[in-house]
Amino acid sequence: MTCLFRLRADGEEHVSLMGDFNNWSTVRTPMERVGDRWEVFVELEPGMHEYAYFAIDESAGSIPHTQVLCAGSKVIVPGSGFLQGGCVPIETASRSQSRAATSECHS
Repeated sequence: MTCLFRLRADGEEHVSLMGDFNNWSTVRTPMERVGDRWEVFVELEPGMHEYAYFAIDESAGSIPHTQVLCAGSKVIVPGSGFLQGGCVPIETASRSQSRAATSECHS
């Protein structure tokens, strides 16, 4: 089933989706900037999957700032039909921006 993951992250240079479906890799599933959001389509097997977003902000200087967003999020992929879920953003020490993230799965 194809799932669309979206994240609003205005200040980041790169964002990747990581989860149990890609062995929590920070580089295997890069997201694409679409307006003020980052998006990626992923094929997932039915069942529950955990995921998070890995963001890199290189504008802070020579050492990029990295952070994990929406840690502990879960999406349930049914055998068929449609499911829409979301995640609860986490605050980071360096940023308190509000972030909206969603996931949608379509058969």
